[in-house]
Amino acid sequence: MPFTLIQGTFKPDPGRPDGDTVRFAPNNPMLLYVLERRGRLPRINQNNGTISLRYEGIDAIIYVLA
Repeated sequence: MPFTLIQGTFKPDPGRPDGDTVRFAPNNPMLLYVLERRGRLPRINQNNGTISLRYEGIDAIIYVLA
């Protein structure tokens, strides 16, 4: 099985972090469309160019300050 390296940076600021999801800004967003996927196309945020990546197998508790 071949691998695809997608270079970019992680952006913790945009959005609301929940412990098992992180925002990622790829240097070349077109590489997201060549990945083998099931279902819908990747949703790239038009404002900041990031996508939401979810860690598989991580169950994080969300602690919200009131």
